[in-house]
Amino acid sequence: MRIQYWLNEGARQGTAWLKREVLKPVFASPAAWCFATIWAVAAVYLVAIGRGDVVSSSLLLLAVLMFLCVITVGITKKNHEPKVKLSRTRRTLLILQIAVIAFFICIALYTSLMFHGVVERHPIPIWSPIIRAFSRLGEQVFSNDIVVNPSLAMGNLAKYFLLPLPLLLLLGARFRELGFCRGHRTLSVVALWCLIPAGVLAYLLAFGRLSCMGLIRRLLSHLLINGFGEEFLVRGAFQTRLRALLGTPWAIVIQALAFGIWHFAANFGSLGITGVAPVTAFCIVRSATFGLAYGIIFQRTRSLLACSAIHVATNSLAG
Repeated sequence: MRIQYWLNEGARQGTAWLKREVLKPVFASPAAWCFATIWAVAAVYLVAIGRGDVVSSSLLLLAVLMFLCVITVGITKKNHEPKVKLSRTRRTLLILQIAVIAFFICIALYTSLMFHGVVERHPIPIWSPIIRAFSRLGEQVFSNDIVVNPSLAMGNLAKYFLLPLPLLLLLGARFRELGFCRGHRTLSVVALWCLIPAGVLAYLLAFGRLSCMGLIRRLLSHLLINGFGEEFLVRGAFQTRLRALLGTPWAIVIQALAFGIWHFAANFGSLGITGVAPVTAFCIVRSATFGLAYGIIFQRTRSLLACSAIHVATNSLAG
């Protein structure tokens, strides 16, 4: 009887917590409804063009990621941010910082379209020579035995981190507010989210489908090519600037949608999906879902460490 009582009491308290800390804030958030509406429209469009299989797998992915997000909320404390009225100077600097970030996101997207052959390749004045210089540096620093694509590793790191960071600092941003800190419950959140990727990678190692050197090469490649750089630009820079201007819910939703569209070139042709509208819908139901999860992880841990490590581990599953 006592065991049954404690089980019932635990279930009651857990349900009350879920309603209070998760469901009530989400259902009361216009930003959450906006994301859900956009996601649903994209899903309906994919079903209408005969890609219900994509929607089914994306719904499963959404369920798994949101379940992990709920646990993440449960093992972390809310980041209580005091509401401070922004001065005109501070607001202007934030808008300028967002403009800088938007420039790097857009030009990175455009160069990605050229890299994946979606649009015709051509040099971009000033930009192309700078990225080529960093790419050559990557070929000199790294070998193919260590990194999958040395030139891309250094080129992407420059696009996403090395070039935008100095400009943001000059415009008044600070390292800590960009996510460069120890964070809150970082190890616990990383352990939670990396449980499945770690299990899959361990399975591949155990059955000889992946070598230890191959695993290190995967992890280092994804760390340099996309894991850390993307997290810095989209979560550390973009999300925090938006949060200061618009508040946390809208910041998470906007960065998630931007993250989804940013992967347009990488998703073009994936699962046989081509065309502007179908690929855009696919980006929303798939990549933006990951962006939403990473944004919540960043918000709850206050650090780039957790979302970068989880991003790298997740991407490493694909090779």
